Amino acid sequence: MKAKYDSAKLQDEISSTCIDLIFNDPFFGHFLLSLNRELSEEGPTLWVRPTDDDKVIMGINPDFWNTELSTESESEKEKYNNFRMGCVKHEVLHVVFKHLTRAQEMSGGRRIYSNHKLFNIAADLVVNQYVEPSWLIKGAVKLESFPDLNLRKEMDVSYYYNKLEDFLKEQGGEPASVSQCPSCGQELGSEEGESGGSGGGEGDEEGDSEGSGGGEGEEE
Repeated sequence: MKAKYDSAKLQDEISSTCIDLIFNDPFFGHFLLSLNRELSEEGPTLWVRPTDDDKVIMGINPDFWNTELSTESESEKEKYNNFRMGCVKHEVLHVVFKHLTRAQEMSGGRRIYSNHKLFNIAADLVVNQYVEPSWLIKGAVKLESFPDLNLRKEMDVSYYYNKLEDFLKEQGGEPASVSQCPSCGQELGSEEGESGGSGGGEGDEEGDSEGSGGGEGEEE
């Protein structure tokens, strides 16, 4: 049974987090103002998705916010407030780097990034480099999550996607759904169109360290 929540209180907390993030880095103010928010159980953490009228919605799972990003301990409130800012910053960075549109890029009538889960992981590798390490929640996907791949810093999503895809091919061409990083056990593959990613701080999670996303065209 899903826990009940106070919608108004939750929205106030999210607004407070957004304000804290803007005070910390005013650059994000413009992007946060352009996002519509919704409380939803569509995804397990936080995510962003486009709308039919060319806007972007940031979804927040109330249960995730109230359990994974909240604490009753006064001594740990600052840490959890930082986790909240990290998750919101993670989602805004997906917008900044245009990952929502890049996920849909086509070439020759085919989608360039056909493995949606792999794209989510690659996108999280990009954005999490720009989130303060102490703001990343447990399980966030980072470059050091894949030590054997010798990933370079500050590259774009296509670089990380191709490196992960090449790794899968080196495993003997096995279906992506059974492939894992030998060092960390991170599951790399999924069938085309499957939702996924590494969420909020985004990791797993904006993911699957924390769960798969809300569907194709969304970023956790």
